[in-house]
Amino acid sequence: MGIFKSYGDLKTLTKEISDSRPPGSPSERALAQFQAANAQMAEMAARAVAQPASTGGAGETSVATATIIRVQDTGQQINLQPIVQIDTVVLVPGRAPFPAIVREVVPPHMLARFQVGATIAMNVGDVPSDAKIDWARC
Repeated sequence: MGIFKSYGDLKTLTKEISDSRPPGSPSERALAQFQAANAQMAEMAARAVAQPASTGGAGETSVATATIIRVQDTGQQINLQPIVQIDTVVLVPGRAPFPAIVREVVPPHMLARFQVGATIAMNVGDVPSDAKIDWARC
């Protein structure tokens, strides 16, 4: 009956350790941090839903086209999809053309479309660093 006695001793020691643990143990602090993070995410989601639709004002994105000047593999991947650096000249109606460098994950089936001289759809903000590929229009 040594196995059951050892189990009883282990159970007794576990109870003593858990009873002697001070309040605010690491697991309780982690749970409190988790609950605070969940509340913060819920608040952010509610604010995102409550924001009005885009009106094209300052700080908004504009629809643009871009001509690819250079495509370079960065050597990095996310989920086995390459991250590519694409140097472009962006053409936004009513604005002067400007250069923009975009680093994006490009799905393997789309890589053939990203060649020098090709035209792609983009969304741009007020500054060139805000340029993003518009995958819905590519």
